Amino acid sequence: MKNIEYYDILICPNNIKKQIIKENKLLKIKFISIEEFKEKYLYKYKKGSIYYLVNKYNLLPENAKTIMNNLYYIKDVSFKTQKLLNIKKDLEKNDYLIFNDDFKEYIKNKKILVKGYDRTKEFDLLFSNLSVTYDIEEVAKKTITIYECADIDEEVSFVAEEIVDLVSKGTDINKIKIIKSEDIYDGVISRIFSLFNIPYVIKKTSLYNLSSVKKVINNLDKSLNVLELINFIKEIDEKNEIKNKIIDILLPYEKNKLLEIYEVFIYELKNTFIKYNYNNYVEAINISQIEDDNKVFILGFNQDVFPHMLDDSDYLSDLEKEKLDLDTSTLKNANLKNSLKKILYKNNIYLSYKLKTPFNKYKISNFYEEIECEIVKKSYNFSNLNLNSIILGQKLDEFIKYNFKDDNLSYLYNNVQIPYNTYNNRYKKINPDILKQSIEGIKLSFSNIDVFYKCQFRFFLENILKIRKNKETVSLEIGNLFHSVLERYYKTKEDINTIIESTLVKDNMSTKDEFYYAKYKKLLLQLINIMDKQLERSDYSGTYFEKWFSIIKDNDLNIKVVGKIDKIMTLTDENNTYVIVVDYKTGLLHADFNKVVYGMDMQLLTYLYLIKNTNVIENPVFTGMYLEPILSDVLKSSNGKTYLDILLDEYKWVGYTIDNIKNVRSIDRDFEINSFIKGLRVKSDNTFYSTSKVLNDIALEKLINITSNNIDNVIKCIKESDFKINPKRLGNSNVSCEFCPYKDICYMTNNDIVNLKEYKNLEFLNE
Repeated sequence: MKNIEYYDILICPNNIKKQIIKENKLLKIKFISIEEFKEKYLYKYKKGSIYYLVNKYNLLPENAKTIMNNLYYIKDVSFKTQKLLNIKKDLEKNDYLIFNDDFKEYIKNKKILVKGYDRTKEFDLLFSNLSVTYDIEEVAKKTITIYECADIDEEVSFVAEEIVDLVSKGTDINKIKIIKSEDIYDGVISRIFSLFNIPYVIKKTSLYNLSSVKKVINNLDKSLNVLELINFIKEIDEKNEIKNKIIDILLPYEKNKLLEIYEVFIYELKNTFIKYNYNNYVEAINISQIEDDNKVFILGFNQDVFPHMLDDSDYLSDLEKEKLDLDTSTLKNANLKNSLKKILYKNNIYLSYKLKTPFNKYKISNFYEEIECEIVKKSYNFSNLNLNSIILGQKLDEFIKYNFKDDNLSYLYNNVQIPYNTYNNRYKKINPDILKQSIEGIKLSFSNIDVFYKCQFRFFLENILKIRKNKETVSLEIGNLFHSVLERYYKTKEDINTIIESTLVKDNMSTKDEFYYAKYKKLLLQLINIMDKQLERSDYSGTYFEKWFSIIKDNDLNIKVVGKIDKIMTLTDENNTYVIVVDYKTGLLHADFNKVVYGMDMQLLTYLYLIKNTNVIENPVFTGMYLEPILSDVLKSSNGKTYLDILLDEYKWVGYTIDNIKNVRSIDRDFEINSFIKGLRVKSDNTFYSTSKVLNDIALEKLINITSNNIDNVIKCIKESDFKINPKRLGNSNVSCEFCPYKDICYMTNNDIVNLKEYKNLEFLNE
């Protein structure tokens, strides 16, 4: 071992740095990792480099990152490296490479020690002009015990038992670490460790995997300017460290639209990590984080799994690497094995492997032939009663379904009692205090309120546990584009052609993209023309577009009711402000208040409730509430009607109007000829036809009150952790389960269904 005090700079991994500082607290030496040294001594990439490559060379973000990683030592040795060299020159020319001349000057006469890294060809290139010494540690061999387990459950159970034994004998649980060779261990470890009451945590997670960040992503409007998104991120209820990391990703693109940088944004979120500090947990780590006093369990010492050997499949081939004087896959594998041997011989390592999972069979890693070891067969010793019950159920399944009798079945059957072949799918109330963190700050929109009333358990899965199976569909993306164009046009009154082009056109458009651009441009111009003509026929004016409303309903838990209203039109006289709310729709229109009594289809009424209970519009008088189609379906011909007539019918508003002829004329001055409100017709005696959807003021007030009570009931149930499985059947139709993606979770039975009376013409208002 070299005398560390003799050196000015120590290049080493973080775990060695921590160990040295612990043993030598007064050392005057600069610590630096190899990654940091490389960036300081060669160059660092400017933020935005990935987007620059993605945009200019039409790459995926991960491919752009791979190229960047291969540029440091690039020379012209092949056609591919020539391309890389040109890319590097391009990045340098456009100031995407940050050089640190001060650091180069600083280390000129410094004595540098490299410790904890094996010597590689890349290191020789990196340190070629420097005075560098390697401290290559020699470790004495010892016999390593490798534990063989029948399957993955037995392997994790064995590890759990060993951890319990270590802790009972006085080992600090914070010194116990887990290294898992495959992601398939995640669920098994969480499940089995919980049965042994072993607290387990993965301290490092990507921003993308945080539930709060995913919630933001799932609700993002891609037409936003990045600067708008940055301002929105600043306001979300999350730790400053997380918000600052997201903002740091976005800052280089503050002049872009989110749609332009979306792929890079998601990639950066997935590759930006945050570390949590937990005490008294068994922690999952990677092999480079092992410290001398750790007790480490390496799970999955299986062939083709651990250690992970490289093949000649990198972006640069082994032949090209030889010409560049870089390590080939063969050399890297040799270094990896050498490093691993040192780690195994030096540290307190428990190695184990499985022979099977439910889906695959496995063998011990061939690496065992290269180390001093002994193989010991281990099996679960049935010390945990909860786990015994689960194992017995599994063994009974195998016996009854496949006539396979496990050796332990008789013992378990005679010593463990379980209610086999019975199942109760009822939701068992969770203590609200346990759920408090998940409930706090929840936002109730008309859509998740609708989910709640269709089935409370589905609401629980989606909004409390954050289990979501929703994927962005093509129709949703088209709808967002149309919304974006309409919002900008009616807010700014810019030239519509300019708006459409800046929203829809992208670089390097394919023939397919150009076809859809032309199609959507035609539809949007057609739509804007019709909407403008509708507005010309109305005394009401567009006052708000894409306006957010929010009401805090519970101060203790910060529960809010929120809604984004596409269009609010107003008409003001000496005494009142008359209000119409309009929501744009790209799909089928369904504006029917007959289910409102059951908490469903409350979108338009929720908007009225929000307006009424905020002070954005003082003393509003509601006169109409409508859904407005913004994307026409395939038009069907009709005898006696022109194409324009059919088109105008297609874009009619659907909804309810206050039953006042004077008010109707203010909404649509020409309604008696051919109203743009669907089905609105008046008889010669100035009364409405029965098919017209009209409401009087009293009925509307009742509907808003019902909506308010329904919202209060949702909040009450959330606070009481009342999330029973209760899908609804309305008449003969199950309105809850047909398109529910969670059937494989709830195991709904016919007894769970709540039968509801079907109403027509708002009869419930008179009951």
